[in-house]
Amino acid sequence: MLKRFRGPNNLLTQAVWAALVKVIGAVAALILSLIISRQLGLEQSGYYFLAFSLVSVLAALSRFGLDNTVLRFSAQLHQLKDRQAIIELLHRALALSCLIALALCCLMVLAADGIANWVFSKPELAPVLRAMSFAVVGIAGFSLCAMALQGLSRIGASVYSLNIAMPMLLSILIVLGAWHFAWQAAWCLSLAALIAGLHSYLLWRRALPKTNSPSSSPIAWSKIFASCIPLWVVMLMNQSSQWSGQLVAGAWVDAGEIALLAVSQRIALLSALVLMAANLVLAPKFSVLYQQRNYVELQRLCRIGVRAMLLVATPICIFMLVFPHWLLGLFGQSFVEGAALLQVLAVAQLLNVATGSVSLLLSMCGYERELRNTVLISGPMALVLSLILVPSFGVMGSALATAIAITSQNLLAVYWVKRRLGFNTLKIW
Repeated sequence: MLKRFRGPNNLLTQAVWAALVKVIGAVAALILSLIISRQLGLEQSGYYFLAFSLVSVLAALSRFGLDNTVLRFSAQLHQLKDRQAIIELLHRALALSCLIALALCCLMVLAADGIANWVFSKPELAPVLRAMSFAVVGIAGFSLCAMALQGLSRIGASVYSLNIAMPMLLSILIVLGAWHFAWQAAWCLSLAALIAGLHSYLLWRRALPKTNSPSSSPIAWSKIFASCIPLWVVMLMNQSSQWSGQLVAGAWVDAGEIALLAVSQRIALLSALVLMAANLVLAPKFSVLYQQRNYVELQRLCRIGVRAMLLVATPICIFMLVFPHWLLGLFGQSFVEGAALLQVLAVAQLLNVATGSVSLLLSMCGYERELRNTVLISGPMALVLSLILVPSFGVMGSALATAIAITSQNLLAVYWVKRRLGFNTLKIW
């Protein structure tokens, strides 16, 4: 089915399709979290989620900011139908990213005992870290392939690669193995990530233009680095906003409370699901419209997007605020204690949706440095607030730090969009 899919041309149809496949991806991720939480239990799932937070940061580090660079240039080259330049772009990105990922993987294997004992004071975490370290390579690989597929307007294949393939494979491996320890689930994750990476690459090869009409020279390394290095800083700071709360909390609270925080974060992300779906469609269009200097259409597209996203996200957030105990109870009765965490994080994600696709807009329009400056404030803010709030308030301090950092980042990005592109995404009327 993915092979035959060529992507709808109508923007509304694309948005509906993107939302549908993104929902499938979110369901796959939730099912995986349900399986892990119920099969491993509160404490073991806490070790798993803590290790996954660290692996996610390392995978982002290894991608060197190439995600949006690959997306941006793939979209432009696809318009020119320059097959060879598209191939060279992703191959260069994968070569650099996988080399860094392999180095980080080896480092994590060697340092697992020290990280578990000295940083988190949890000796049981060491075998989980060692087993999960190999996932860094796989996650880096399928993330870049998914961005390349998005640049080719293969929305279904992109979401499948980024959000469905690994959770689906991992769920199958954990259920079939009937594993009950975090280190066993970690080995399954590494295997699933590597398989997903290979499959995503094959999907990308099939999605390439069949004919080559070179209209431009291959993207030079200097141009790639000029784009990705500022975005690398952006990605690291985004990872700090997303994961520093869990990582800091891991040094202060027990594994069970980490599991409460991790599950609450995953449920709260459903509020921003519509934003993620819209970004899949809008990202290549932002890049092309800016290249054409069609600012009127760019502004119109942004405002329509915010209106539609708020219409969908608001009822989801309200449901989370009213029925948090029921939602968390699906993961096990012991997870109900995280209701207040879910409410705080859900509100933060709704505010994220209300500002629109501002970060993506800046990166797709060539304002990587402005985006970098934005996250250089919000990323350290998340870390500092976590260090201040977690010792006093535990995981609630972590949730508050994450919520404040996410909101601050988006409001700063709104300011830069207004200053550089001349319109305010918050003015949706």
